[in-house]
Amino acid sequence: MINTENSRLDRVEDILTQLIKAVGETNEAVQEMKAENEKRHQEFIEFKDLSEKRHIEVMDRFDDIELDQDVIWNKSVENERKFRR
Repeated sequence: MINTENSRLDRVEDILTQLIKAVGETNEAVQEMKAENEKRHQEFIEFKDLSEKRHIEVMDRFDDIELDQDVIWNKSVENERKFRR
């Protein structure tokens, strides 16, 4: 009977050891995923900031082109009026 109890205790200890090892490995994997997630989040923030900066630059260029177009149209209209007189 003592041997049976000892073998049961040994099996329980083995199972607990395996569970503790599995939990430790899982915790390590979770920490690695958290670090990778933080890295990806930082990359996303940097990309978003760069994207916003580029968007502003493009919109500024469009504004300049629109102003240039207005000037060209006004000059064209003035020249047409001069020729018609």
